[in-house]
Amino acid sequence: MKLNFLTTLAFATGISLTANAQNLKVQPKFWYSGFEDNSLQLLVYGDNIGRYKATINAVNTTLVSEERVANGNYLFLNFKVGKPEKFEILLQDSTSKKRKTTIAYEIKERTKRSRGFSDKDLLYMLMPDRFANGDPNNDNMPGMLEQANNSNPDGRHGGDIKGISDHVDYLKNLGVTGVWINPLLENNMPAYSYHGYAITDFYKVDARFGSNEDYRRLADNLHSNGIKLIMDMIFNHCGSNNFLFKDLPDSTWVHQWPEFTRSNYRGTVCFDPHASESDKKQMLDGWFDSTMPDFNQANPYLLKYLIQNSIWWVEYLGLDAIRMDTYPYNDKMAMRVWCDALHREYRDISLLGEVWLNENPFTTYFCNDVRNLDGFTSGLDHVTDFPLTFALNKAFNEPEAWETGMARIYQHFVSDYLLPHPEKNLVFIDNHDLNRVMTDMHGDVDKVKMIFTIILTTRGIPCMYYGSEVLMESPKDGDGWKRQNMYGGWQGDTKNAFTGNGLSAKEKDMFNFISTLANFRKSSNAFSGKMIHFVPQDGVYVYFRINGGEKVMVVINSSDKEKTLDLSRFAECLGGVKTMKNVLNNSVVSNSKTLNVPKKSAQVWNLK
Repeated sequence: MKLNFLTTLAFATGISLTANAQNLKVQPKFWYSGFEDNSLQLLVYGDNIGRYKATINAVNTTLVSEERVANGNYLFLNFKVGKPEKFEILLQDSTSKKRKTTIAYEIKERTKRSRGFSDKDLLYMLMPDRFANGDPNNDNMPGMLEQANNSNPDGRHGGDIKGISDHVDYLKNLGVTGVWINPLLENNMPAYSYHGYAITDFYKVDARFGSNEDYRRLADNLHSNGIKLIMDMIFNHCGSNNFLFKDLPDSTWVHQWPEFTRSNYRGTVCFDPHASESDKKQMLDGWFDSTMPDFNQANPYLLKYLIQNSIWWVEYLGLDAIRMDTYPYNDKMAMRVWCDALHREYRDISLLGEVWLNENPFTTYFCNDVRNLDGFTSGLDHVTDFPLTFALNKAFNEPEAWETGMARIYQHFVSDYLLPHPEKNLVFIDNHDLNRVMTDMHGDVDKVKMIFTIILTTRGIPCMYYGSEVLMESPKDGDGWKRQNMYGGWQGDTKNAFTGNGLSAKEKDMFNFISTLANFRKSSNAFSGKMIHFVPQDGVYVYFRINGGEKVMVVINSSDKEKTLDLSRFAECLGGVKTMKNVLNNSVVSNSKTLNVPKKSAQVWNLK
């Protein structure tokens, strides 16, 4: 196949089509013993390495076979792994006895620990380049193509792993129990790669963030503070400076077109019974960007590489969960194999798929435990509840009517009948791809509070976007403005979210509001129980969270008028309750038949 587009891209970016013999790559760098699947496929990359033959001097590890692909710069070695040990792999050039090299390799003992997150948790999503600059010395590093420029909203700003580790106490005090960190792996691209989604080395942390060892120390720091770690992974594509693309093992590792073809982003074709083959091909095989080659996960070598990469990071960092980027854009059958492989080795790990689809029936196709009519089941534990995000945004920006306002939110939860486990959905209001909620609510703090009350108390696993707890905004269009620096993360910042210095009264109040609700979640088991809601009336939406003897009542009054609720309407949930304590202001109501609810307000009542 003639690689018209790839060849053009190679010349444009200065790509070398041969490997450097001095830069032998071996991936994974080491491996672990004790897996259900005891096979290991080692990727060895170097100049003409495909003509080399391998022998090992291991005791517990067996070299099963050698496999070669179209590109002679690759050699795949298949092993059967036994007990932990160190050994050497001798590679001898089949055309010359003088040319040989030795690789020192180690099989380590795997670590057994519990993993996963649930609706008992509160996740916090942060972008490392924009959270805090703990070490300005690594803002620019030798060999890295893009230099830091804090004044460019779309450039690198210098945030790093140390910046995250320095503020673990802040996360803990806020009430966070899990951190989802946007990709920290190497993105050595000329520009616009601060976000981390153009990976150029799947086994290496970007030097501008720190090192692999720094990442592991951060994981240990989080775990010692009772905070789980969710790693953001991207298997749909890589950065065009990744050696796997610059010197393709064979033509089937990426989806190729006669000329650059972008995905149509129509994820619905994955399950649309009427979809054309051309639409499906463009969705699944089209590229996100000209510098993001689209992986073909149906290639067995690539799929094995990606599965092993996931397992390696789970072991190395002690990961609790994985968030998989752009899930519907991948080969869905290959990703089911990935899910099964991870669950085979880690039965309690949480696998979260980013499913950016706008309507609940669409998202449901990829949800946990859903058996679709076409026979497909995703194997995922969790999906992103984008339909709730959009429903909340619309509901608080429209008048109350039969199907709008609070009724829109109510109807979203009605559609939970489609899901075996709606409590496993990830619920959120903003993230790195969306405007911040403060911007979408046009600066109305009351609306923001009501939305976060729903996010933190409804069914599902709540997730917050860094800075929203201090009312950060997206003042202009563009991704860079959705991902501004966290207040106080850089020397010279006049506002500091971490210390509270320079924050306005409203910003401090919002932090306290979030922290109060988040820490209450920790103390109550009600949010892991069932949800019972009542049809909204006159702009007031009421629901209960009940788990055994623990009960919480949530009241949202989105109207511009104070309301008085007749509590007899909620008798089925209030039976036996004598005292109601407002979690947000500590007020107490006893044996009352009515409840006053101020305009544009949220109430969370702990019932006893």
